[in-house]
Amino acid sequence: MKTNAIYFLILTCLLTFTYFFQELKEREKFEEKDRREILFNEKVYGPFLGFELNDAYFFKDRNGQFKTKKNIPISQEKVFKVLNILSGLRVEKILPVGEKKINEDQKLFFPDKEQKITFRFKNKRMVFILGEKLSYSQSFYFKIEGGKKVIFGIAKDVSDFKALYQKENYENSSKRYNRLSNILSLNEKYFINKKIIGNFSKIRKIKFEGVGGEKFSLDLSKNATIPAHFKGLAYSKAKFNVFKSDLLELKGVSIIENWEKKKLARKLVTMNFLLKNKESFKLELFGKYGDQKSFFILKSEPSYLYKINQKSLLPFIVSVQDFWSLNPLKRQDIQKGKGPRVSSLGDSKNLSQKKAQNAFFSLLKRRPYKVSKNKPVKIQSSFPFKASGHSFQIFKTKEELVFFNDKTGISYHYWISGKSLLQSKMERLILSQR
Repeated sequence: MKTNAIYFLILTCLLTFTYFFQELKEREKFEEKDRREILFNEKVYGPFLGFELNDAYFFKDRNGQFKTKKNIPISQEKVFKVLNILSGLRVEKILPVGEKKINEDQKLFFPDKEQKITFRFKNKRMVFILGEKLSYSQSFYFKIEGGKKVIFGIAKDVSDFKALYQKENYENSSKRYNRLSNILSLNEKYFINKKIIGNFSKIRKIKFEGVGGEKFSLDLSKNATIPAHFKGLAYSKAKFNVFKSDLLELKGVSIIENWEKKKLARKLVTMNFLLKNKESFKLELFGKYGDQKSFFILKSEPSYLYKINQKSLLPFIVSVQDFWSLNPLKRQDIQKGKGPRVSSLGDSKNLSQKKAQNAFFSLLKRRPYKVSKNKPVKIQSSFPFKASGHSFQIFKTKEELVFFNDKTGISYHYWISGKSLLQSKMERLILSQR
């Protein structure tokens, strides 16, 4: 009985290995056949160097990045997306007809408007021309010109494609063919990368020379600033997240080709980015280029000049205190309705206690535009008050209402006019352009 069990185990192992090697053999056959059907094979033509599409030439640099002869950034993601689709073209059949016959029946095989792409390899230059789609399948005619040799045939697209099909129309659907036709209609503008910041996760620190010459740094690994916040305050995680999001969304409305540095004027802000791999790059915000009065970002290494709109100014008009939590009262105290208890109103004797409480409570819900360690100088009036366990002195100046915390020594500054923080920053930026 024991012997039979051993024989059964041996037989099972043999069958398993037989199946495994048979499956491997079939897979190798398929892969070999699949490789033969690849339209553009580097093993045959040598390393892929680049391609030409609608008068634009894209070539690979030493790092494998695609570039053009113009000084413009190229979206590597878009290039690889296009190449991945084109690498999915497979030859179904080579047609045994000559070029003369094809030329005689040109309209049968090829559309009036020629759609083509030229591939450059180390050993060969190849032109792929898209023909008409077959009426009974998803396949299409094609022509390849390589030197003196011309090949005609039928090909199909087997690259990844997600689309909704009607069951009865799947076999001869034109959706894949239309996608390929659209790709061959793309021009250089499609590939231009207007996004200014790439992989944000690589950034370790940003050094600012901000609006008005303010100098500070952001440590993004710790969500901290240099200089650090005042004692008694905290960092605003939400502000760090918003700032990162604004940087990631930073795009140019256009890119200045063949720009000249001498035409740049009115430098407003400089950001030095230090990366985790110890590399660095710089963004500089200018208010003028030649005769154009707008906003321009100069990016270093490689050097590109972007024209931007006012929406893209948001990450440039920050100050170090924007990344601090500045509210004089804790949010949970305000949510619980613990409003200020006014102990003295100074010059405001005609103002009712209830109205004063509501006014201060409404103000304290808002973030001050700045904090300081000094009391205001030119004071028009002042009075003390207590709120949620905190003791403050309120100082009224010509433009501000300042809450001075007796315990921490921090002054919280609010505009009397109700001017927003963004308005004040834009005013500073515009004034610095003059």
